[in-house]
Amino acid sequence: MAIYGCFQATIDIKGKCKGVTIDSCEQVKVLLDTSISAVELVNCKRMQIQIRDKAPTVNIDKTDGCLTYLSAAGLDTEFTCAKSSEMNVCFPDPASAEG
Repeated sequence: MAIYGCFQATIDIKGKCKGVTIDSCEQVKVLLDTSISAVELVNCKRMQIQIRDKAPTVNIDKTDGCLTYLSAAGLDTEFTCAKSSEMNVCFPDPASAEG
């Protein structure tokens, strides 16, 4: 799935998808359940990504400002970053009962 050139949008992807590529977007929120391969952000600004279940890889390239929310099931997600700034990851406490 490819998302290109969006501005101040909220995109909700239900179910499993092979992969998500987000290109040249600004102030966009992407919510997804499961990605089988990867979630990629390229040439974006002020993004928010929420992975409700799992994604094995998140690639962030030439992006300024990205906040990624992970679920308890997705704590093993790997991040690859290049030429980017302001990257943050929020995840639940694995030791906590309520997450």
